[in-house]
Amino acid sequence: MTLSFSRNAAESSERRSLTDDQRGAIMVMGIFMAMLMVGFIYYVSGLGQAVLFRERMQDSSDAGAWAAAVIHARGMNIIAFLNMLMGAIAAVLIALKIILLMCQIASIVCKILCAIPYTAYIGCPLEGPVDALKEGVSEAHDAMQDFADEVLPILTKAERAIAKAIPALAEVKVVAMSLGVLKHPVSFGFMYSKTIRDFSLPVEDDECSRIEEEGKAYIGDLITRPFSGGMAAILDKVMGALGDVAMMINGKVCGDGGSETTNIDMSGMVDENDNGECDGDDEPDWCDTDESGQIQGAQSGSAGDETHPQKVKEDCNLGDKCFQLRVFMIAEDGWLTRGLKGAQLGNWGRSVDQSGMDTFELLTRISVAQSEFFYDEADAHTLRDDWMWHMQWRARMRRFSLGDVSMMTDACGSSGGDICDGLSTVTDILENVLVH
Repeated sequence: MTLSFSRNAAESSERRSLTDDQRGAIMVMGIFMAMLMVGFIYYVSGLGQAVLFRERMQDSSDAGAWAAAVIHARGMNIIAFLNMLMGAIAAVLIALKIILLMCQIASIVCKILCAIPYTAYIGCPLEGPVDALKEGVSEAHDAMQDFADEVLPILTKAERAIAKAIPALAEVKVVAMSLGVLKHPVSFGFMYSKTIRDFSLPVEDDECSRIEEEGKAYIGDLITRPFSGGMAAILDKVMGALGDVAMMINGKVCGDGGSETTNIDMSGMVDENDNGECDGDDEPDWCDTDESGQIQGAQSGSAGDETHPQKVKEDCNLGDKCFQLRVFMIAEDGWLTRGLKGAQLGNWGRSVDQSGMDTFELLTRISVAQSEFFYDEADAHTLRDDWMWHMQWRARMRRFSLGDVSMMTDACGSSGGDICDGLSTVTDILENVLVH
């Protein structure tokens, strides 16, 4: 009975219509879902590759901008160091001028004391050693002055050369990075900045007298270091005044337009000889004068017209475009090819409309970054005179903005008009756009 029922059921299933048979339906759905998942995976993979690509491109432009800013900051620090070296040379020379002035005063006092009968026993024994000391200091002063006259113009030329070379070196560094360590995906990169347009760091010549001021400041700082409070302030003013007098008597560090000798007329301050005059043929030894009856001082410097420490340009303030650097990195061609193939696969092999894709690819192939070099001090904006006399220039990254787009409005000239007014409005907006 049971066997007969099974045989009848099998015969009945064989007679079923194919349309009534639902076995394997899930398999068909699974095949379509698998194909869909493969497309999704391909798209996700392409998206991940695009994100990684953009990250690598942005890292490349950031690295280039940082390297360029560091080179600019180092250039400013090198110029500041050379300024400080000029000030140090001036300090040594001014110190010798002060010592020489003291020796000259001591020599005059000794000669006067020697000429007076009641004080001759004091002045005459000191006259020889003081004169010998004055002569030695005078020789050291003249040697140092000659050294300053030779070295200071050379340092000025070195500063100017550095100011011209640093932007070019930064550009070469960025290009070398794009063709070297950043290659793949980067094909080329470059830096754009005001320093490149001007072919120089934002510095210009300062007056030579500035190194004299810095030299006196160095001497005052050295003398007042053991003291504090009011005593230090008094000593600083005294040393400053003494330095001015010494340069007035023994010549300035920079000179007065040429090599000159400072003479002081002492004919009315010393006793007369037997002939009633100090510049006669029989003048006493203590007169120490030249033929005109003047005590001869030291020689002034002769490098004033050729010696110029550097200062930041007057029209440049911290944070301005003078200190901003922009780096652009361009990727290798064809990075979207794989993504387009994935789109074709998802579209069952049919071609994908690529209108505008070339422009989109070009834009996505470019990464930008901005950096700046700046003077790192809490009150930097109020310490403009110190910017190039301390090695405190640093580099940092900045948010990239379109910033200076004045080139667009410059094309309008002064004629104005509705178009230029509209263009001015557009540029005002673009100047505040943050790209990165």
